[in-house]
Amino acid sequence: MEIPQVTVITATYNKFDRIRETMDSLTIQSHPNRFYIIADDGSKNFPEKEICGHLDSGLQKDDYAIVRGEENVGTVKNLNRALQYAKGDFVFMLSEGDVFLHEDVLLHWSAQMAKSGAKMMMARYIRQDGGTAALPTDAQIRHMKQMDADRLFYEVSFGNYISGRALAYDRKWLQEQGGFDESYRLLEDLPLILKSLRRGIRPGVFDEVAIAYEGGGVSEGGRMNPILGDDHMRLLEREILPTVKCGGKTIKNYYEMMCGKRQLRRMEWAAVRAKRKMMLALNAVFM
Repeated sequence: MEIPQVTVITATYNKFDRIRETMDSLTIQSHPNRFYIIADDGSKNFPEKEICGHLDSGLQKDDYAIVRGEENVGTVKNLNRALQYAKGDFVFMLSEGDVFLHEDVLLHWSAQMAKSGAKMMMARYIRQDGGTAALPTDAQIRHMKQMDADRLFYEVSFGNYISGRALAYDRKWLQEQGGFDESYRLLEDLPLILKSLRRGIRPGVFDEVAIAYEGGGVSEGGRMNPILGDDHMRLLEREILPTVKCGGKTIKNYYEMMCGKRQLRRMEWAAVRAKRKMMLALNAVFM
């Protein structure tokens, strides 16, 4: 069987302290036909000379590209710009600071995608400091494999676990979608996931831990980045509320709390948690 060509994209913006580890995890991959793109979103301190020098020690010059923007335009537009240079069958995202867990990840993951015909495929990932178990959880993986697209849409709307951190795409399919939706600035993965689920396209599952992530991105921990919060509220209004048949008010309360748009009273938040738990349990029962 012919080994499919793949592209790996690392998006950067003003942070490069772990970029060498990320690049090294790519250059040691056993996959023989890979192309690497570093897509920088207008960093003022982009160390292009150092990055190219390091990549030259592990890759041929034709096997990588540096794609730079003059100004910061946000994650979505930055990734779409990089997609114009992507090659081969599949596209993988590897954030700065994240690493492939072992040297055969790309070989195994791309082979699974080619075999399944999936348009998107989710792998498992784990924190580098070992602070959490691998995600998605066993139950979430089971839901991804067994739930139909409508039920999965509802579950993901109320607590997404299909993370762009470990999501690979069929390149031609992704480009046919127009790439990621540029009406969002930082949120690239979830709008595409929900639109795809609504059309009956479910992500495939690569049930191996493929990526060790650094943590601390715009969507993790602490108070949410206000721009990301605005993206989530836009997603709620455009993709979720027009589609869900019940529980819309509960989902809206949840998103407003998550995005810091308002502080829920203790009793109100308890009601949200209880209803969320009930709805997810119903989804699990009626698989």
